[in-house]
Amino acid sequence: HGYVCNKAFSVARYVEHGERTQHPLRRRADGTFERVSWDDAIAGVAGRLREIVDRHGPRSVALVGIGGQANHMDAPYGLGFLRGLGSRRWFNAFAQEKTQHALIDGWMFGSSPAAFLHVDQARARYLVVMGTNPRISNRGHNANEFFKAYAEDPERKMVVADPRETETTRAADRHLHLRPGSDAHLLLGMAATIVQEELFDAGFVAERCEGFEAVAEALSGVDVAGMAGRCGLAEEEIRATAREFAAADGAGFFYDLGVEQTPFSTLISYLIRLISTITGNVGRKGGALFYETLSPPVVDPDRLSEPERALASGIPAIRALGNAGMFSPTLVPEEALRDHPERIRAVIVEGSNPI
Repeated sequence: HGYVCNKAFSVARYVEHGERTQHPLRRRADGTFERVSWDDAIAGVAGRLREIVDRHGPRSVALVGIGGQANHMDAPYGLGFLRGLGSRRWFNAFAQEKTQHALIDGWMFGSSPAAFLHVDQARARYLVVMGTNPRISNRGHNANEFFKAYAEDPERKMVVADPRETETTRAADRHLHLRPGSDAHLLLGMAATIVQEELFDAGFVAERCEGFEAVAEALSGVDVAGMAGRCGLAEEEIRATAREFAAADGAGFFYDLGVEQTPFSTLISYLIRLISTITGNVGRKGGALFYETLSPPVVDPDRLSEPERALASGIPAIRALGNAGMFSPTLVPEEALRDHPERIRAVIVEGSNPI
């Protein structure tokens, strides 16, 4: 009926692809490959890994990938194997775009990395859509049908922030035609308006929040007109959106890759949650709710301990998708080339093509 993730349509092309290998291949000295048995392949790989671990330690082994197209059940096995080996060096494309949400949720709410904070789509009365065109990408539940019905409901309002005109913006009550990459400035302007005009939920803030005074002091100094100028918007467009969001009976942000692969993406993640929190929309019907995933939402007591860090840059792994810390695969080359006794010397690639 048209309500399936677009990736699902491509599964058969991966399974039946003409270049897919049907059996293990081992490289010959001249660079060509020869077919070998599974027993020989497994024994050969295990022997090489054992040698590397014995000589250089388990951190010299890295896992790149996991969770490729139509295959997520590999994760418990792959990560269990890596942990059993004694390494925590996992590089996954998810860390290029999504891990900042788990980081901020852990810092702000003490939440489990296995839970996702997401707008209560079915009951929201006010939606701010950012970084996505769900009428085409099928983002969310029955996206095309949902957004069509949402636009026709006079008691609901939708604001879409997008540099382009899209299938989603055409049905919006307000299209914030902002400059590309200025999403953080839009959100800063909204947060500042809510504080400066005292539109925040004072009861919720007093009962549920810590540190609001410091946040309010910082936002009181934000020039909303200046933020609007950076976005290419009128100041009143930002202020009106902030006022409506604060006044709505259930408001939330509906977002995706467009604000996750843009400048200041971690700040954007924080501001989305900050605005939802100070308006009393976290844990509220129609606001932002925590959703469980396949992994149990356990809160690890060690989640605030010193994380695994990249050798070259010191960038920390971020716990997400359960409770496993992951790095962006863009870090792999310098982790292998780094002059360090524990640099990467063996890479297991699964469901990925890092080159």
